[in-house]
Amino acid sequence: MTVNKLKAENEFLRSRLEEAEETIRAIRSGAVDAFVVEGSGGHKVYTLEGADRPYRLLVEQMQQGAAMLQADGNIIYCNSRLAEFLKIPHERVIGTPLHDFIVSDDRSIYEDLLSQGRTRSSRGEVRLRRRDGGIIPAYLTFNVLPRDCGAEIGVLITDLTAVLQTKEALRTLASHLGLVEQRERHRLATELHDSLAQLLVAGIMKSSQGRQRLSQGSTVDDRFWMELVEIFSQAISYTRTLMGELSPSILHEAGLPSALKWLGENMLRYGLQVEVHVEELNLAIPEDQAVLLFQSARELLWNVVKHADTDRAVLALNTPSADFMLLTIQDQGKGFDPTRTEPPSASRGFGLYSVRE
Repeated sequence: MTVNKLKAENEFLRSRLEEAEETIRAIRSGAVDAFVVEGSGGHKVYTLEGADRPYRLLVEQMQQGAAMLQADGNIIYCNSRLAEFLKIPHERVIGTPLHDFIVSDDRSIYEDLLSQGRTRSSRGEVRLRRRDGGIIPAYLTFNVLPRDCGAEIGVLITDLTAVLQTKEALRTLASHLGLVEQRERHRLATELHDSLAQLLVAGIMKSSQGRQRLSQGSTVDDRFWMELVEIFSQAISYTRTLMGELSPSILHEAGLPSALKWLGENMLRYGLQVEVHVEELNLAIPEDQAVLLFQSARELLWNVVKHADTDRAVLALNTPSADFMLLTIQDQGKGFDPTRTEPPSASRGFGLYSVRE
């Protein structure tokens, strides 16, 4: 071996020794958090325990996906949650560009967010594609990382699936609440036209007849005035009944058991005889829950009137335990298949859907 070759080999070994010493110093000083080792099974990440171990555990247990990226978007670290999102083994995520997991139509959005993330915070929504082909709506938050952490960009990835499902459910419920409002408006208008308006018209006509008789010098007997009083008494009685249906004062004044008994009696107006079994207990429930139970009972009894083809029903309220309340509506009508019920629309009812929601 020549002298020059010995010098070159010596120089090479010296540089390797210096590199090893620098690595040891970095580990001792805490500048190294993990090693990425390439083996036959691919890349593996070995983390070092230290004072920051609680923070590592926090990142690993958090519900969001977290990753550290190089400037080009390659993933050099990610927590297990991100691998779970993507349904890909953790070791296969490391070293892969995050870009590869973005749905193709959203990649331009991702590239803009990544570009901004190199210099400042950026955030936005994109869709991720899992290994099995499934799509995850996600919210990405990019931030610039300190220079000494081994990566340039940090990204948090929040799965928006549950959020979007909740929004859709709220939109559907709002739409159906609009339908029920229109239905109640129509019912109220029909009630006022067919009952109260007719009574008031009859009262006006009767009053005009009395005035005409008096102007002609004729006498008006007591029977005439009693008939007029009866008409307006019926109008007042109907108005009170309608007010009770819209907002039953008995529910707020006497409680749920009394209100359910009143409801059972009131359904006779619509041809339904309701047998009421209510425990006479001091039901310590919040007012909003009492209103919910009352409205549910009323809606279910209306379903019996409209669809069951029967004139009898049973309403029962009992408390099997101190923290459990059971409201039951039964009838011997023609029934239906609950598995075939559909969401309400302008032409279909709202009852069972509103009770379920």
